[in-house]
Amino acid sequence: MIERARLLGIGLVLLIACARASAQFGGPEPFGWSRSDADATWVFWTSFVDPAGGNPPVEESPAPRPTGFSTPDVVALSPTTFRTGSFNLYDSDNVPSFEVRVPQFARRGGYVTKLVVSLSTLGNPPDTATFRVNGVGALGEPDVINSIFLGPPGPFGGTLIDQQMAFELPGSVDEYVFAFTGSDVSVSLDQVGIDAFPVLRGCSTGDLAEPFGVISQADVAEFVDAFFVSSPLVDYVEPFDVISQADVAAFIDLFFVGCP
Repeated sequence: MIERARLLGIGLVLLIACARASAQFGGPEPFGWSRSDADATWVFWTSFVDPAGGNPPVEESPAPRPTGFSTPDVVALSPTTFRTGSFNLYDSDNVPSFEVRVPQFARRGGYVTKLVVSLSTLGNPPDTATFRVNGVGALGEPDVINSIFLGPPGPFGGTLIDQQMAFELPGSVDEYVFAFTGSDVSVSLDQVGIDAFPVLRGCSTGDLAEPFGVISQADVAEFVDAFFVSSPLVDYVEPFDVISQADVAAFIDLFFVGCP
């Protein structure tokens, strides 16, 4: 009886895997943009070849990859994570951690970048408190699209969870890294995708704070706050990734030019 139940559980997992082979998450339209928009990017994995990296996505846009873009990848940080026969990344010995790296158009200062992460796992669930993009947490709780209990946690059990979460980061840089950790051992990474889209915050890259549509002292105050925490929001000019006096000079020019 126990063996029959185990075989039924394995069969259920295989049926789900076959049904999900071409399954995809919805697009970013509910979050305010489309994958066909200029500067929008989308990278999606449904299988993995090596926990140490070198995992090509199954979908990517724009395609071909623009010149200067980094290579997207998924990396497992635990040395005991391995690739399963179904091409998932799984760890039965330690709590796994993962990084998902995607390139983006670096529009730099004055922009915010919106991201939607689509994540599918099996086994024990991921720890949602660890969800970060470039160190920044999600905007609220993840939206759970599917949750199917397969049985007690183990190689053919646990819960299948599909979820999406939104992020908004200051500035617009050339790479975004989604990082998360499992809630326990026996977490299997099944699918992951990231939509990203840089958005001009106001009427120009100098329009940093409300009321948008006018360059005012509120923008000066926002710039000062961002400058002292080295925020990418005010990373206007080279050397990039370093907030310096050159960025101060660039903002002063933007302030006196005002809105177009």
